[in-house]
Amino acid sequence: MKMINEEIAILEFEPETCCPNCKGLKKNTEVLYCKKYKGKIIDRKVLCKGCGLIYKSPKMTSESSDFFYNNLYMDYMFGSEKVDPHELHYNMGRKRKPELDLFSKEIINAKYPPLEIGCSSGGVLSVLEEINSLSIGIDIDSQSIESAKKMGVNAEYINLFDLPNKSRDFILMSHTVEHLEDISIMMEKVSKVLVDGGHLLIFVPDSYRILEPPHLPHEYCFSRETLKSTLSRYRLKEEMFIYLKERPDRFWGDLIMLFKKDPKMKYYKSNYSYLPFFKYKYYLKIYSIINPFLMATNTKSIARKFLRSSSKKERFEGMNFWCWFLGHRGVLVNGHALCERC
Repeated sequence: MKMINEEIAILEFEPETCCPNCKGLKKNTEVLYCKKYKGKIIDRKVLCKGCGLIYKSPKMTSESSDFFYNNLYMDYMFGSEKVDPHELHYNMGRKRKPELDLFSKEIINAKYPPLEIGCSSGGVLSVLEEINSLSIGIDIDSQSIESAKKMGVNAEYINLFDLPNKSRDFILMSHTVEHLEDISIMMEKVSKVLVDGGHLLIFVPDSYRILEPPHLPHEYCFSRETLKSTLSRYRLKEEMFIYLKERPDRFWGDLIMLFKKDPKMKYYKSNYSYLPFFKYKYYLKIYSIINPFLMATNTKSIARKFLRSSSKKERFEGMNFWCWFLGHRGVLVNGHALCERC
């Protein structure tokens, strides 16, 4: 890891930026995490007090970002593993089959070939192909595409901006959005590629991911509210939400959200209010301390208390408190997956 750190130290960063969601002032932020190497800031996450989005500021320049993903990313994320990082990434993607099966209706009924943007080594794409054999994945990392093709999936080295507008009605972005260098430009193009009424399925780690470095590649840490708010700018309306927490030893889980393109969609302002007398980083600290105790009691045992109720309303409202504590809204199902059809 020392060699990787020295490579990272040569990366160049842009000046501090304002919030990419609400366009708030860069001074209206709270620093949550800052990592330095030899006195140089290489990863700094801030909280926007206006909308609650956590984002990287300063961020890498385009040239440094390209260098990082082409030369350092796999070693940075999986360097300690004794297996091929691409194979590891593929196997991790295969584990998303139970979640993708929940959206099989939208995938099977797609009139155009379903598209995965940022397919990497092809693990998730292989599951997508099992549901709809016409599925295709694209990525700008040539090494990942080569690895994906070796796994037998339909992956191509194609830039998103080379795709024609209104050419897809189902797009998947699995752990891609948090890596976008410029979310406004990319998501505007994603929205244009989608036909009106088309679906966008997104997997992202939740905002508690910030408690478990390394996360240098992550430009953003989303909650359900901030992702809804951010994507509403591109006429994408939330249709389904799932919160998945598979591993008790982790602080964070996955947000799985299905969006539908609605040309009449207006900007959705995040339901967030900053409490100046209690900084968010203190809340994160408290959560990191009590999380092991919460997981030790097992979320399932807490959930059963509410799920036994014969009243659907009681089950919904009872679990909403637990989900509110985690920073999300919806219904907790089977203890670990929080699901709400909007």
